[in-house]
Amino acid sequence: MIITLYAGVLIDRVGGKRVLILERILLIFLAAITGLILLFDQVEIWHIIVLSTITGSTIALGLPTTQSLVPQVVSEEDRQAANSMNQLGYATGRTLGPLEAGILIAVRSAALALFELTVVYGAALIATFGISVKHQRKLSKDSAFRQIVDGLAYVRRNPVLLWTIFMAFSTIFFAMIFPIVPVYARDVLEVSEVKFGWMWGALAIGQVARAFATQPAADFAGSLTGSPRAP
Repeated sequence: MIITLYAGVLIDRVGGKRVLILERILLIFLAAITGLILLFDQVEIWHIIVLSTITGSTIALGLPTTQSLVPQVVSEEDRQAANSMNQLGYATGRTLGPLEAGILIAVRSAALALFELTVVYGAALIATFGISVKHQRKLSKDSAFRQIVDGLAYVRRNPVLLWTIFMAFSTIFFAMIFPIVPVYARDVLEVSEVKFGWMWGALAIGQVARAFATQPAADFAGSLTGSPRAP
């Protein structure tokens, strides 16, 4: 949460594309380090805790960045379709990624899955360089802390933003089932690595359905083919 708040200030000052490039580079490094630790069988609990904390902080830096780039890349009339496509791509990756990781772990090792994740992050980095966006730096004499406080005060004065953030936080906080999924899969369901990958992938299927439900299929087709929308 703290990193995400600071990410907004950083995006204004240096631009979302630069922040996203930094995030991709850090994720490549972290995935490679984790893979090497697993490869040489030197993994300990504190390794996972530290790497997970740093990785989570890095992802928290990139999440608001990807959202902020959408309105800078597409026109206002295509913004809803672009946001839906963005969510669809994210959900598709969360569906297919765990399944492939489960297969790689079953066939070879968890280290191989981490090394492939490094390749995926590398491809994402290359794609990020291809984003064409011009950023106008928003310089401020205020400190980052002061800007964050001002932003929170603005949210507090805006009922729509306040309730939107409250609902999003509630959903994430009260639906945080992820820590118990591996234990449940191992001790109760006794599933293999591949089936465990299917379990994680199933969690993202709802996101795919939501992306299609948010934006009608006709708008998706129009955004892909460039044809005008139906009135």
